[in-house]
Amino acid sequence: MKDMRKYIRSNIEDFQVLSIYSNKILPFSYKGNDYIVKKQVLSLAQLSPFWQMMKDVFDSDFTEQRACMNDIGKLLAKNPHIRSADLVMVDEEEKYQVFHKMPGNGWEPDEFPEGKDIAYQLGQFIGYNHNATIDNYELPGRNVNNLNDRIINYMEHVISLHWKGEDSLDVSVREYFKRHKAFNFPSNGDTLIMTDISANQFLFEGTQITACVDLDAYVIGPKEWELSLIENCVKDMTSFIKGYEQYQSFPNMDETKESYMFLMALGDVWEKQEMQRFMSSNATK
Repeated sequence: MKDMRKYIRSNIEDFQVLSIYSNKILPFSYKGNDYIVKKQVLSLAQLSPFWQMMKDVFDSDFTEQRACMNDIGKLLAKNPHIRSADLVMVDEEEKYQVFHKMPGNGWEPDEFPEGKDIAYQLGQFIGYNHNATIDNYELPGRNVNNLNDRIINYMEHVISLHWKGEDSLDVSVREYFKRHKAFNFPSNGDTLIMTDISANQFLFEGTQITACVDLDAYVIGPKEWELSLIENCVKDMTSFIKGYEQYQSFPNMDETKESYMFLMALGDVWEKQEMQRFMSSNATK
């Protein structure tokens, strides 16, 4: 690993940049094998709304996630339905992680490709994760209490920073929050969840999901959080639920989905399309 670390540090500025979000994604080859570097871009002093939420709600940030990445990877490696990216090393000093390059093709939209096979496989994958034993792993969020209060405090904070304008959307957001200030974020069991799950965190080939390649936002939290997002990005929920219920019953989401969707839409502070879609259906509630 020392040789690889030295190679990366000497050559990382020459690596191709595949994409940039909260991390730079940098593919490279070393001694005949293909790898991916994920190098932190955002600073802890200037977090995006999403990572501010991770900090405020789960006491986690990039440093905490990297510290727990080995155990996250070990737990996900037990899942027989979708292979997760294999962690090779973490360089905390340089703020990056290295993974083996996984087979498959990326998918840019948040919505998963249509098809019963993909929905069913994803249901199996998440159902297994929600049923996994987590006691022997160091995972972000496992010691967090008062989750409901933490979420509401974050919502107040992000609204005060990013939804304070006088345009109709910002005004609607503030009015909606006031009407629903007693939000309910119940949990029927805290488990391993991806707080921002979407299709662009997976690789695909034909009618199969070949790999989960974004492990940055896994925490211990309410399964309803992840399932609310799933209902928004999987069209064939019948097939998803069939796969999920190989491991446990699918919970009733009627009282929770709207709250979680509003929470996540608050983080879309640039184009604000997610909030526009949410408000088009919920503004008068």
